[in-house]
Amino acid sequence: MQEKTPDPVEIAWLEHSGRNRRLQNCASAGFAGEYPLASVIAVAEGRGGGWRSASLVVSHVRDMFAEGVAYGIGESLLEAMKEAGAELRAHKLRGCSATAAAFLGNEFWIAHAGNGRAYITGTDRVSPLTEDHTLDREMGLEEGDPGYRLRRLDLTRHMAQPEVDVQAIHGTLEKGQALALCTFSTWDRLKESRMRGFLLAPDAASDAAEQLLKESRARYRIGGGAVAVARVGRFGRPWKGLGRRTRRIIYAGAALAVILGGTCLISNLDGVGNNVAETHADTDSLPDPSAVFPLISPRLGADTTAVDSTATGPGTAASALPLSTVLLSESAPVLPESLAVFDLVQASPIDTLYENGEAGIYCLVDDSAHCDAALGAAAEALGLPGPCYVRRIIVVRDADAQAFASWLPLLDDGEAGRTAVIVETSRSVAGGRSWIRGFPVYANGDLGLCAFPSYYSGSNIDGIPASPDSSGEGYRAVLVIR
Repeated sequence: MQEKTPDPVEIAWLEHSGRNRRLQNCASAGFAGEYPLASVIAVAEGRGGGWRSASLVVSHVRDMFAEGVAYGIGESLLEAMKEAGAELRAHKLRGCSATAAAFLGNEFWIAHAGNGRAYITGTDRVSPLTEDHTLDREMGLEEGDPGYRLRRLDLTRHMAQPEVDVQAIHGTLEKGQALALCTFSTWDRLKESRMRGFLLAPDAASDAAEQLLKESRARYRIGGGAVAVARVGRFGRPWKGLGRRTRRIIYAGAALAVILGGTCLISNLDGVGNNVAETHADTDSLPDPSAVFPLISPRLGADTTAVDSTATGPGTAASALPLSTVLLSESAPVLPESLAVFDLVQASPIDTLYENGEAGIYCLVDDSAHCDAALGAAAEALGLPGPCYVRRIIVVRDADAQAFASWLPLLDDGEAGRTAVIVETSRSVAGGRSWIRGFPVYANGDLGLCAFPSYYSGSNIDGIPASPDSSGEGYRAVLVIR
């Protein structure tokens, strides 16, 4: 009987140089071996521009496994780490923290020294597998103790030490589990509760690595950051584990629901048509649905009463000041009390690789008639152009992320140019694709709200996979400060 080939391990690794390439500290590398050859991933972090040390270590580990390792995986990984340390000493380079993991079948081996970490997903959380080899641990310091923040950066083990005591771990990855390696600069900014969502998302392992690095805001740190991910099995396709008969019952039920839903929709459309005919029986013509409003409103003091929000179609009503506003900036702006225009929700600044939006105030055209003067004064006080009026603000959250990923790229240029999109999901919707440049704003909001329903404020548009904001507390403006 032929031996069954184990499920392949999907691996990915990613690094970011941070704000200054000359001060980059982190590096990552990997090799995807085909069974029966082992795969490997590694991350490393130096100090004060220690990229050369970090790069040498991860490259040495990768190159050893790229030659082909099928037996003695754990021993080979430890040997690669020790040889990398010898290379550091030979070149008189500074020590660095390093964490590497090798895989064969569903088994994994980890070698670790320093303050990086390896995490594994459990049933409801992620758990660190490695120890922090830092002075704060040896001294028994806890967060809040004097000197804690500094001592947690002092390594008691690093790769340039002679005969460094590398921590070795051996375990198994079950189907549906994931393992992540993170440098200190990465895991220090990540919440473990959100890490699990990224690692087990139905996207590829590379997307999970990208989301972890983005969530850690490595791009805005001086030394950057690095992460590597390994996963076994299928993600996001739970029906594959069901029996054929069970799947047929589910498919039949879904088909019946579609038929019944279509029947109800036709009935509702007939009713809507009758109501429209009765409502406009005594009018000469219907509002022109093709009417286009200027994206940029008249400035302070100009007459804005000509803007007729009813022509944009059904949507949410205009809102009074202050406007619920998502702020895309490092810090909140300071405005005089006389300009209490915004009720701010703080979010991260625009990441131009994955988001889009020039500095300015983006508001709903529905609010232009009664808010233009106040918004113009606020823009002037902040040194921003604007205000810039859009027809709708769409807030995308987890339950509808896939639907929006399919729907948003299909919007024509005219509608996209009048739509602001705020993404509050645990995984990427666009992945930095070029179509996001067609929206005046496409950016992340408060990612902690990802479990709530999606919604839109402003005018409706055909096919939008969300409901209008019925609470009256949804975003009415977006403030971008860069």
